[in-house]
Amino acid sequence: MPVPLTLRVFKGDTLVTSKDFERDIIKIGRLASAHLCLDDEKVSRIHSVIEAASNGSLSIIDMGSLEGTYVNGKRVNKVLLSFGDEIKVGGTIIRMEDTTAIAAANLASAAASSTPAATAPSAPPPDAALAQAAAVEAPAGPAAPRVRRVPSRSKGPVGLGLHFMWGDQRVGDFFIAPGQKRVFSVGSAKDVDFVMGDSKLGGERFEVMRSDGQSYTVLFTGKMKGELIRKGETLDLEAVIESGKASHEGDAYALMLEADDFLAVDLGGVTLEACYESVPKRAWAPLGESLDFPVINILLVLFFIASMFVISASNLAAAGDNYADELADNNSRIAKFIVKPPETQKNKFLEKLDAQKAEKTAKKEKAARRDGTQVVKKERLKSASTPIRPDKQNTVRDVVKGIFGDKKSVAGLFDGRMNTNLKVVMGNMVGVRVGTTSIDGLRIRGGGGGGAGSMDVVDIGAVGTTGRGGGKDGYGSSVGGLGRTKQSVEVGIAAEDATVSGSLDKELVRQVIHRNRGQIRFCYESLLNRFPKLGGKVAIRFTIATEGNVVTSNAVQSTAGNSELEQCVAGRVSTWTFPKPQGGGSVVVTYPFIFKASGE
Repeated sequence: MPVPLTLRVFKGDTLVTSKDFERDIIKIGRLASAHLCLDDEKVSRIHSVIEAASNGSLSIIDMGSLEGTYVNGKRVNKVLLSFGDEIKVGGTIIRMEDTTAIAAANLASAAASSTPAATAPSAPPPDAALAQAAAVEAPAGPAAPRVRRVPSRSKGPVGLGLHFMWGDQRVGDFFIAPGQKRVFSVGSAKDVDFVMGDSKLGGERFEVMRSDGQSYTVLFTGKMKGELIRKGETLDLEAVIESGKASHEGDAYALMLEADDFLAVDLGGVTLEACYESVPKRAWAPLGESLDFPVINILLVLFFIASMFVISASNLAAAGDNYADELADNNSRIAKFIVKPPETQKNKFLEKLDAQKAEKTAKKEKAARRDGTQVVKKERLKSASTPIRPDKQNTVRDVVKGIFGDKKSVAGLFDGRMNTNLKVVMGNMVGVRVGTTSIDGLRIRGGGGGGAGSMDVVDIGAVGTTGRGGGKDGYGSSVGGLGRTKQSVEVGIAAEDATVSGSLDKELVRQVIHRNRGQIRFCYESLLNRFPKLGGKVAIRFTIATEGNVVTSNAVQSTAGNSELEQCVAGRVSTWTFPKPQGGGSVVVTYPFIFKASGE
């Protein structure tokens, strides 16, 4: 059963708002849909509910709020209420007042003001209960006019209060602060300040108040009813218009309010009451009441967890060095993680070109070897058949005489025939010391005595370029030659056995290797003098970085059995530059080189 009541909301000693209700259930909370919406951070979304029973009794029920509900200073879950009780939710105080008693008091005050002056002194001032009883027992008659309660003002700045009344129930309260420039509108449009029916407004939007920061002007139409109380005098709107207090603006009239004015205008079911009011005092809540302790506790727990994480991370920073990625030390180890190298696609056209080039190269090398052999033979024959000119013989003879003295055995070296004297002079160089009577035998090795020595021990060998021979006494009897000529070598590249793992075309790699083929040939030729039978296959694995440079190069397979050849080839490959791999990344290449002398 709905019970009419008035709830007055206070922040400390300051009245924030006052609302009249006549409902079975009144929801109190912070939600906008709550019947009594409170702007208090400590109030829950639906904090508590006031419920009216069928017998007219009122009770308040706490809806499980965190701060709790207090009635007359005592925390309750559900308790009966009486008019005059003080309810505390969060930092807000709510006082219950009986709307009927207030209305009876207003009626008694109106009746007392209409009593004749002669009878007024003899009648005692009625209290609220007597006035209510008199109102109930009074005979039916014309309805008494509604008593307008003008709010009292305290000293200080004042603004304009706008209150919208639906009967005796206040449905909207607004305050226009002093110095604020604003236009207040009502109607059914979307952007109005107060939504209501527009049957008497003449449109979906109607401006009821304008403020220029210094004065307040209320607007109304000629069809609207209402009254103006100014300096104790009450005038209806028609009288206000006729007296010239309101100026005509289009289809409406504008009335500038004075300091003590009270204006009530019926807008069509909703009455607007406008009057000057003191600026509400700011409600200050204690710091302890404004803090949300659950949120603070959550923040403290999160801060503690974050601190522990930072401390743990800093302690593990040094230990993390033990788990450093070994791949960063050597880029060649990346190749170990390749499970299956990508299959290379063979290009038949390129293979055919390579075969043709190899065939042409083999023909050229064969022709060059044949031409070189013939040239060497011609040079040998030419040198053997060319006699020493007489003038050069005399010159050489004089030089030798100056060095060795007038030894016929030495001077005879240059008589034009070298087959006998050279044998006499240079033969048997097996001694360990210089002879005392002759320099014919130096005996630099062996156990014989000085002197000429025997002719049949050790000769010096052919006069050539390949070292010392172990000839007998017949050594030197033929024309001296230059020894063995330089061999022609071949360095083959087994392109079909090469592997390229990465985003670089195999043909591009082959072209770079082919251009630098001379460097590999140099490594082979430089070692043939010491290792005449050197040959075999050496496979070099190298890694090409993103910029095309070779970062690692080493021999992974070799049948040559010569570490110097392997190191030389690997070193040469490490200086080459290849095209940059498409899409970045490293490229691992394994390329075999085949070394052999021509004709083998």
